[in-house]
Amino acid sequence: MKYVTHYAKKYVLSTIGTNVSYNALTVPVYGDVPSNASLPYITVYSVAQDDLDRNSDDFSYEANLRVEVVTSFGRGFQDSSACEIITSDALTLIRPTPSSTLDMSADSLNNYAIDLLATNIIKEEYPDNIYIRAITDLVFWIEEA
Repeated sequence: MKYVTHYAKKYVLSTIGTNVSYNALTVPVYGDVPSNASLPYITVYSVAQDDLDRNSDDFSYEANLRVEVVTSFGRGFQDSSACEIITSDALTLIRPTPSSTLDMSADSLNNYAIDLLATNIIKEEYPDNIYIRAITDLVFWIEEA
């Protein structure tokens, strides 16, 4: 038995990498957001792991990750669509087709399905800025190879 959610996180971070851009600038992706991070950015973090069916040969797991896109803009210029565009681009990399999986064989794991649980948009308004966050919950179905 293993804790595999951090492997899912590792492969999602690698898959997104430097492949998402907005306004011709690469959107950075972080596991842990540094204090000097500028907006917009993407962060990926573990949420939970559950055991699935167990047989005499393999352990299998449900690994839950959260992909969060954070953007902001001033009151004079409102473009909340940036958050949705960046989220869409990141999710397309992670799961370009309904049957897409991540190759985790280097860590002796088999990702046999990815499901999108939900995406929630949060808008926070302050006197000088508006922050938009898109929070996507994903589940990765993983078994030990």
